Formats: sequence, structure tokens, C-alpha cells
Amino acid sequence: MPKKTPVEPLIDLSDDPLKELKVNVRTSVLALVGHYVEFYKSVKGGTPDKNRVVDQGLQRFFDEDKAFQNYMKSGSARRTATPSASATPSAGG
Repeated sequence: MPKKTPVEPLIDLSDDPLKELKVNVRTSVLALVGHYVEFYKSVKGGTPDKNRVVDQGLQRFFDEDKAFQNYMKSGSARRTATPSASATPSAGG
């Protein structure tokens, strides 16, 4: 039996305070973020914040990376640096 084509976005763009993180991405990844915003808008309505798309995409990636989850559970992550408390809230975008 053929698989059903998903029609709902995989990520939840619900409100949660954001902190600013400046990163560089490849042009192709930036284009995909824009396409995802359009896809989300066509399915859910409204215009999602690109920051939330990237944030939730990364969250999903981290959640599904089994090796990373094992690392986090091992206690090794507790010995590494934590995010800076001086990070500034994002104004969106």
C-alpha cells in the first residue's frame, strides 16, 4: 500500500520566548526556510516567524537524533557549557 503524503507541518510554531542566536546558513537553506514559511502559511494560515521555523526545526532535529539523546542522558552534557544568560530576546523576524 502506498504511503499517504503528509499535509500537515511537522513542527509546532507555538509561542515560547526566543533568544537571539546569530548564525550563517547556506543560501539553499535560507531558501528552504522561506519555502517552509509559505508551506506553513498555505496549510495553517497566517505568516509564521522565520525564527520560529528555524527554532522548531532544530528542536525536532535534536529530538530525533538518537545518538544526541543518548549523549544528553549520559550526563556528559551537564559538564559542557550552558547557553549564555546574557543572550538577548529576539524581536522576531
